[in-house]
Amino acid sequence: MHPVIRILALLLGASVVVLGGWLEWLFALTLTAIGYFTIKTVQFRLAAKMMLRLRWLLLSLFIIYLWFTPGVPLWPELSSWSPSREGVIMGLHRVVILLLLVSAVSLLLQSTPRTQMVAALLWLLHPLVRLGFPHERFAVRIVLTMEAVVELQEMERPVPIATQSLSQRVAAASAQMVDLFDQVTQHAHSLPCHTIEVPILKPPNWLQWLLLLIMFGVFLVL
Repeated sequence: MHPVIRILALLLGASVVVLGGWLEWLFALTLTAIGYFTIKTVQFRLAAKMMLRLRWLLLSLFIIYLWFTPGVPLWPELSSWSPSREGVIMGLHRVVILLLLVSAVSLLLQSTPRTQMVAALLWLLHPLVRLGFPHERFAVRIVLTMEAVVELQEMERPVPIATQSLSQRVAAASAQMVDLFDQVTQHAHSLPCHTIEVPILKPPNWLQWLLLLIMFGVFLVL
């Protein structure tokens, strides 16, 4: 599939899934699963690692919806302290959407080389050149930022000691943040400068545009 179509499909799927309901994200999940099964260069374990790193964010998001969404209480005897049934449904919905988006972004990054990603972004942003938009710099920064996030997540972090007091944990967390900032700074200064040769992409053929329109039509029908 053409890199431009891949990016547009991701943006289309993300927009519709966020605004839609269970049928929309189920269809998007099916398409994402097909991508993982059919593209040999991608590995789901890398997406799973990204999801695992979001576990505290997902838990916080679920708790917020659980207790701060009005509706029928799960345990009426707890009165206003009880989470709501609507909160459970909405919390699970948002968590699933976030997991789906992470898996789709991982699929795109694994299946599309850096040069093709930059070339596709340049192709999509080219109409903004007349407005003075620095599309080349913007495209390169987007791709490098997405790759840097994965590299920084691989940096080792010390495991906190469970027997420490709260004040000691706060002090240790502050020291770890300072140490991580130093690691990031040193890593940035140690990186060599690379020349990126960006190929000139041909426009996607009409069959791939038709495939994108069919996907959009299915989302609208759902």
